[in-house]
Amino acid sequence: MLSAVIFASMQTLHLVSEDYYQEEIAYEKRIQEIKNVQELGEEVEVEKISESEFSFLFPPYAQEAIGVIQFYRPSDAGLDQTFPIKLADGKQLISVDELVGGNWQVQIRWALDDKAYYQELHLSL
Repeated sequence: MLSAVIFASMQTLHLVSEDYYQEEIAYEKRIQEIKNVQELGEEVEVEKISESEFSFLFPPYAQEAIGVIQFYRPSDAGLDQTFPIKLADGKQLISVDELVGGNWQVQIRWALDDKAYYQELHLSL
């Protein structure tokens, strides 16, 4: 029993990340960005145009939005694709021809009038 206690006391535990403060700030910022979308009352809508194309429709007042639409693949980060937001008539068409079929998490990060927004969607290709 004594040897188990000595062994356990000699182990180094890393329960907190070295940059936990920055991670906490980023987490709080993300929560605020999600709340900003909720306060708008309208989210970015996604419509499947064809097997290989999706339309992202932004709210009418967000025509000047800047940001990115990221297709995030939880199972393989090497497959991630990021598209800059380039709206035409309030929407953006994105071709998914080069994306592998399966489940994708779509992260929409955009800003308008010095306010940041974040929305997350799940799509199956």
